[in-house]
Amino acid sequence: MNRFFLATLVACLSTSTQVNAFTPEQAMSVLYEKLRGTLGFSGESKKNWLSLSMVGSLVDSSDLSQVNDLANFCPDTQPVIQSFQRARKIDLIYEKLLNSLTGPLRPEPQDVKDAQDRLRTRTSPPAETPEYSVWKSYQKSYSTKFGDLFTSKTPAERAQKQNELLQIDKDWKVLGYKSYIAEAFNVINANDIKYGAIKQENRRDVLSYYRLSGLAPSDTPGAFKAPASEVSPTVDKWDDVAGWSKFLYTSKSTSTDFNQSTSNARGFGGLNLGFITIVGGGGSGSGSTSKVTNVDQFDYSFELKRVTIRRPWLDTEVFFEPAGWTWRKSPNTAQFPYVSAYVDSNGKPAAPTEVVYDNKPIDCAMLPLELVIARNRSLTTTTTKQTYDETVSTGSVSGGGGFFGIFGGHGGKDWSSIKISETGNDVTFKIDAPGIAVIGIISEVIPVLPEPNLHDTWPDNAWINKK
Repeated sequence: MNRFFLATLVACLSTSTQVNAFTPEQAMSVLYEKLRGTLGFSGESKKNWLSLSMVGSLVDSSDLSQVNDLANFCPDTQPVIQSFQRARKIDLIYEKLLNSLTGPLRPEPQDVKDAQDRLRTRTSPPAETPEYSVWKSYQKSYSTKFGDLFTSKTPAERAQKQNELLQIDKDWKVLGYKSYIAEAFNVINANDIKYGAIKQENRRDVLSYYRLSGLAPSDTPGAFKAPASEVSPTVDKWDDVAGWSKFLYTSKSTSTDFNQSTSNARGFGGLNLGFITIVGGGGSGSGSTSKVTNVDQFDYSFELKRVTIRRPWLDTEVFFEPAGWTWRKSPNTAQFPYVSAYVDSNGKPAAPTEVVYDNKPIDCAMLPLELVIARNRSLTTTTTKQTYDETVSTGSVSGGGGFFGIFGGHGGKDWSSIKISETGNDVTFKIDAPGIAVIGIISEVIPVLPEPNLHDTWPDNAWINKK
């Protein structure tokens, strides 16, 4: 089966003699800003970032494996997504970090050693202390009775189980060393080394498990599959009534809505945008083409919903504790690399300049938190007859195509067009895409990473960038 890859969009905005024509930059910038408002972004947010698709639907809701792949996608620091297939994979970056970082030195203090002595003897081999053994027996009894309480079927039975649970707790406090052992665990946990060898091994084990767990019983495990993530609501619930917001926009207000400085600040300035991107099939030789024209008007109508991404295989502390770790020195890396760089005054995340550690790319300036899905997508637009003909023919090209940002794309020809009127060289037509598709991603901006604390004590192999 041929696989289709979207080449980089290459286009130059054409000059139009029509007074009311809108360029692709204006159209996408205004749509982007209106979507930000609908999705609840306020002001110049420096914590979250919206990435809107420029290549049509990123994923079709019927393709569960592609939804899982998208949860493992690290977007570029741009307002629009121009490619998905050749993406940086979060799990590969995360794995490289786990195998390459080192934490500060944390010598084991005396209070930790004293706490450990409450739990185990210093014999060879070590054994549980009598106090810890008694504590564990009470914990087991308490847990069993707690479960019985929730399976009770009558009020009288529940009352009886509650009394029994209270009695076990009282005995545990008096006879079971409850406070004595709990204090020991508190001290040990408070001094736990987050980036020590044990923690790192635990993180790697969890990642390996979710890579092999699969999405369904019929899945074949594989080293190159994205680790199993979760979305909420689940894909089979995306079409439920709850959670949808109506989005309506008409370009008749674009002359007042469009702001050139805002557009540039978001990153639209300098982007190669086109209204139509025709995607050829792999191996067919037809390649990809960006068709750019001006349009006289565009009216969008669709429904939006936010879908939460949950990655049980990812410990996000690694990405959001910049002072907690640093790289180990690498003979193959001359310049100190960064996973993420900074956020500018407009809230736009910047891509780092040095992004390779030990011959592997490690940059990921944003961590996607939510997918933006849309249904009942509809567009009415007036443009040239040539653009209309190219739009209609796009769906017949092997691999499908993306046009007007959020239409077409990965799902193939999941759209239909109706000509409304034709006057001279101008055609007004309507495009409908009734299916559910992912059209954007909401990410949390990762702080400058890593930024090792210069006041900490680090091992000899720690790479401390003093700038």
